[in-house]
Amino acid sequence: AAEGMEDSKAAFQAYRRAVELEPSAQHMALLAAAAAAVEGIDAKAEKAKGDAAFSSKPPEFGEAIAAYTVAIAGHPAAVPMKELEALAEQEQKLMGSGNRINAE
Repeated sequence: AAEGMEDSKAAFQAYRRAVELEPSAQHMALLAAAAAAVEGIDAKAEKAKGDAAFSSKPPEFGEAIAAYTVAIAGHPAAVPMKELEALAEQEQKLMGSGNRINAE
């Protein structure tokens, strides 16, 4: 059982890094699934990480998207619908921003 937990944590860390480097829909889906398998995700702390990454100068869009993805996947039932919708909207804006930066 402990080995399975270590594998889940390793997968979570790998997918988180993948989203930070390349926030594609596929990477985000894999990260969300991996986050759901890891116990103890603090959705509010992850949202705060996302906010800090988004607000940094220059903004760290990949880190913000990864943190918001984990926040949403961590405890979807515990997040009020209004806050969940705001997170999803912010995530979509970040994805669009990241695509514009990559296209330049």
